[in-house]
Amino acid sequence: MITRYRFSEKVVILINDIVMNRLLLFLFVVYPLITSGQKLIKKPDVDKVTGDSTWKTSVDHIYNEGTFSSADMLESCILKKKNAFGLLIYISRSGKNRIHFSIQKKLTFKFTNNATLVLEASLIGIDTNHTDSFPKRLDLCWALYKLTSVDISILKDNVIAEIEVETSAGNLDYKIKEKNSGIIAKQVALITADQK
Repeated sequence: MITRYRFSEKVVILINDIVMNRLLLFLFVVYPLITSGQKLIKKPDVDKVTGDSTWKTSVDHIYNEGTFSSADMLESCILKKKNAFGLLIYISRSGKNRIHFSIQKKLTFKFTNNATLVLEASLIGIDTNHTDSFPKRLDLCWALYKLTSVDISILKDNVIAEIEVETSAGNLDYKIKEKNSGIIAKQVALITADQK
């Protein structure tokens, strides 16, 4: 026996509204994930004394491994001040012993073609106000590495396979997933584009 149902226009409109609401909710949740790529911060930081501008890219995750309460994270940001460039690296090790960088400690990039690039930390710190995540990461430390024009071209032209960072806890090795291997190259390309 076949039963035929006839829907009124009101039922069809109600169904369409439910589908539309779910679609909008889905887009609302997914949109930040889609657009969270590398960005150049539009407004530079201006030094009040010298008047110098510092341009920077967004801070992006290069490595993220672990659980909600115990995660290892490595993040990067590229800075430009006049004709000087720098790579800012953040490390967070939630649930583990606190670490810190030291001046002249090395950061080694290992590329997929087996080439390497070694940088030395020129400025270091601990960020106790890094509140862009939950739970607060009070164990976040950072180091700034100066980039020469040769370093910039190497980072632009190569795919990162692994990053080794010298810290107070010894050398930390981070195997970079393929989807994250081009993040620093994109950041460098953004910051080296002509600025006004």
